[in-house]
Amino acid sequence: MTQATGGGTFFEAMVEIKVAGGAWTDISGWGSSVARSGGDRQSGEAYTFDGDAAILGEGKRQPQDITVRTLYTESAPDPYAVVLAAFLAHTMMQVRWSPLGGHTGQKRYTTDPIYSIITACPPPAGEAGSGDPIMFEFVVHTSDVTQDTETT
Repeated sequence: MTQATGGGTFFEAMVEIKVAGGAWTDISGWGSSVARSGGDRQSGEAYTFDGDAAILGEGKRQPQDITVRTLYTESAPDPYAVVLAAFLAHTMMQVRWSPLGGHTGQKRYTTDPIYSIITACPPPAGEAGSGDPIMFEFVVHTSDVTQDTETT
């Protein structure tokens, strides 16, 4: 089998947020990581008296959590202030990201436009002995993540 070529790295990813149907805000200059969990398909099983293996059934996909880690600043447009305000107001917020940078024709992943809520936005924390920049994380709980192609 021929080895793959053209693999990319996440170091030039584009990450954006959109609060309550507003405009997309590019937070790539603050963003450090995007992690996804959940989304597994539910399954069930039944056993009969005849046969040695289970009969399997498939169900719906579970919600997903998108965790975004970003740099904490206190200058506009500070992502922490935007996300915290949406979190405190119980406002829907979407996340979308393009792993290879968001150029025309590249894949883009977007959380659901209706069912995407912020479930965590704790204040930044750190330690005195570290020279690391201050970071914070927020979590968007979503019913689905869709894939499309960047058009701009």
